[in-house]
Amino acid sequence: MDKAFFPDKRFLVLFLGCFIFISIHAQNEVYPFSVDGGTKRQVMDGFGVNICAAWWYNGEYRDSKIVQPAIDLLIDSLSATIFRVVIEEIDWEAVNDDNDAGNFNWTYYNKIFSSARFQSVWNSMRYLNQRGIDDGLIISFMGGPPAASPLAPPDPVKSWMGNTNYSVSIEMEDEFVESIAALLYYARHNANIRFSNVSPMNETDITTSTKSEKHPNGIVEGPDMPDAVQFVRVIKKLALKLDKIGMSDIRFVTPDAAGDKLFNAVCNEMTGDKYLMSKLSHWGVHQYGNDADNYKKIVDRPENTNKSYWVTETAGIKNLMGQLDDNASSHLFWDGFDCVYQHGIRNGYGNKPPNDWVFWEGEQGKPLIALNESDMNWTPRKPFYEFAQLFRFIRPGATNIETVFTDKKLPVHAWINKSGQLVIVGSIVEIRPYSTKVL
Repeated sequence: MDKAFFPDKRFLVLFLGCFIFISIHAQNEVYPFSVDGGTKRQVMDGFGVNICAAWWYNGEYRDSKIVQPAIDLLIDSLSATIFRVVIEEIDWEAVNDDNDAGNFNWTYYNKIFSSARFQSVWNSMRYLNQRGIDDGLIISFMGGPPAASPLAPPDPVKSWMGNTNYSVSIEMEDEFVESIAALLYYARHNANIRFSNVSPMNETDITTSTKSEKHPNGIVEGPDMPDAVQFVRVIKKLALKLDKIGMSDIRFVTPDAAGDKLFNAVCNEMTGDKYLMSKLSHWGVHQYGNDADNYKKIVDRPENTNKSYWVTETAGIKNLMGQLDDNASSHLFWDGFDCVYQHGIRNGYGNKPPNDWVFWEGEQGKPLIALNESDMNWTPRKPFYEFAQLFRFIRPGATNIETVFTDKKLPVHAWINKSGQLVIVGSIVEIRPYSTKVL
């Protein structure tokens, strides 16, 4: 990763709105490109990471203070400003609280949300608040609804909200919504967490599409809800429920689908509902490839009134570099640091940290920070430093501007920070000396 950074504000003002011609020289080769400050694209809300809120280690929930040094590294050295904080699985209501979706049984819920599992969750999020992460905190619900324990045989009684395929039946949608709303209410009013963005469900399209001999019920990343009509109906029920309990300020980052098929269908369902669109903070998409143009085309349709979308899961610096010209206003790396996810155990990924990482990307897909189990300290991996070259210099509020390059060996992107600083980033494939010239 090579970066050209021009801190001289006077220089920038002189050229803003005009073309800047720049060349990068490597031995006898020249890679020219131009930057056009007059052609503006998206404004960046910031870069960030996903993290697991609860600390599970050696078979039980532990004190989540262990992750605070890792969070410090992500804020202070990586310069992450958005944290998608995972709460999983959506199984805390093991039995129905009172068979009345219109009434919170707080005797029941208070016992659950004061358990060691949720103390770990609240401590992590309170620490983020202490470090200044408020608007940049997204509560993200992952995993399936109540079911048998990970790797245990399916149990229809424990899967009381739907079937043993991790679905939510139409009859139990209100109970599912009540369970999520109870947690959000407790988080704000009892745990005193400051937040306004919520991702209610995760990759609800992946379970059905990944059924195999190894995974007879599919891979579980969220409830099995591949139907956009049901998905949007549940999201609207949750919005109305939150309005009713005095949390009308909550906005959604959704649908966080695994692929663009469900995203497209959800977009079609939501765009005709003015109330629901008013509850949308940003569209949430997952993209582990090097191009997000498929999502850009959907978001850019004229009937969609909210043009802001976040890539809430990605990995690999080459993939990120390939997505930067597709107008997403945020990119979040999966995953921030080594941890153990319960839905990862359920999917057969083991119970040693890390157990849910982007394994097909090799080292580029591992969490940014490694846990040293011998002394329980944290060490950044190489991609941490690569991503820091973008996160540290492209600040929230930066505007992406037009770049034109002729050689795909050197993809280049440019931003103007609110301070007037020009930031140019490029991905160098070969390791050798390079120099930069402004022509």
